[in-house]
Amino acid sequence: MLFLLCIWIIIECMSLLILNRVRKVFGLLYFPKNSPRLSRYCIQFYRKLILTQGIGKINELHPILGWIVRSNIVDENGKKLTNSSGARGFHEYSTLADDTKIRISTYGDCLTYGDCVTAEETWQSRLEQINQKYEVLNFGTEGYCPGQIYLRYIESLKAYKNFHVTIFSVVSTNIFKTMNIFRPFFAYDHGLPLGKPGFYLKSDTLHIIPNPLPSLVEYQKILSDPRTVLEKIGENDYYFKILYKKYYSDILPSQQLIKILFHEWYKYRQVFDSNGQIKKDTKALQITTALFDAFQKDSLEHSSVPLFLLIPFKKDVKKYYLNKVKSYQVIIDYLNFMSYNYLDLLEVLKIKDLSELESLFIDRHFSPKAHQIIADYIHCNLNSSVEPPAAGKSLCYTCYNSDEISILSILFLISFNLLVKLIKIFFDLQRLFIFVKTTELFFYPAIPSLL
Repeated sequence: MLFLLCIWIIIECMSLLILNRVRKVFGLLYFPKNSPRLSRYCIQFYRKLILTQGIGKINELHPILGWIVRSNIVDENGKKLTNSSGARGFHEYSTLADDTKIRISTYGDCLTYGDCVTAEETWQSRLEQINQKYEVLNFGTEGYCPGQIYLRYIESLKAYKNFHVTIFSVVSTNIFKTMNIFRPFFAYDHGLPLGKPGFYLKSDTLHIIPNPLPSLVEYQKILSDPRTVLEKIGENDYYFKILYKKYYSDILPSQQLIKILFHEWYKYRQVFDSNGQIKKDTKALQITTALFDAFQKDSLEHSSVPLFLLIPFKKDVKKYYLNKVKSYQVIIDYLNFMSYNYLDLLEVLKIKDLSELESLFIDRHFSPKAHQIIADYIHCNLNSSVEPPAAGKSLCYTCYNSDEISILSILFLISFNLLVKLIKIFFDLQRLFIFVKTTELFFYPAIPSLL
């Protein structure tokens, strides 16, 4: 009996140590839905947020989007980091693009914004350096989900009237976030524990759930009465609804640890299968593809050419190197089915050896080298022979990888050559018709190989 008691004590002590470890490393907390509370990090964050009037170093509160990159940010050396509309970089752009320019707007999360590199090293800035005709606006924002990306596009139309190309960046793990309206319900100790808009489908129609924390007043309320506010927000948050409940046995560290780990596994398996690929027909995927449709429709209505940029994580690049599996293959299938323009960065961020992986990433963000590769890839897929379009006309655009371009070129040459041969045969047959009738001989002209 004493032996079993010692084993039990050891298990609970080890569980306590592991709980502390997963909290520090992964930001995972014991968070039961029938007894929600704010973490120490959230409390400190909100107090600082109120003191600074909702303005951070890079981002600030936004009533609709949750947060947005600040405009006119200047570093300690007086260098401008964002322009007057919150686009990253020091360039100011006119409301209407100049007739000699091709204006491209880009939307996404931190991988689009370009964390860990300077503004000049981002792929957007590199594109402008490659071709002086390009004006490339970087509206990437840390932590954004596909829904916020779409709404950021709508927001940017207030400052700029004509984009020739609009780029929607897609990161596979971000599809989780479309059904989340309070960041800590999804990622407890994320760097931005803020409210955000959510989305749901009803009768195949996309609906928005407004940001539950649109101003500092709501953040003051959440500090004064966290349980009431959290439970009210949780009524419309999918990830709050699937949280576990607290019971008396949860006083044991082992019970808390089991619930945390099982919940994380369950949350992951709601979207990804055992091979790490996105499942078909999940709610998160359905909402995300509905957002793709909305972005595609709105871009075309504003005479822009929409492009979806598929961005791999570091683990995606590694997985593709090891077994040629893409976690977001189902998204590629959907974009192909809908005939939407897209570029898959996994096609150019290939590695020949695992040692090359570190040269493409700084932590989990792209390195300057990767940004240059991305810029070159996008530039190669822009139709360089097309001049900036006249007012009201969209930019001609090609969005295929290099293998597809080669195949399409061959097919075009084959089709053209075949057409020429058929026309020649038609006229030859007309000339030979009289000869056939008089001699009762038929001559088939030789057709040389089309390849």
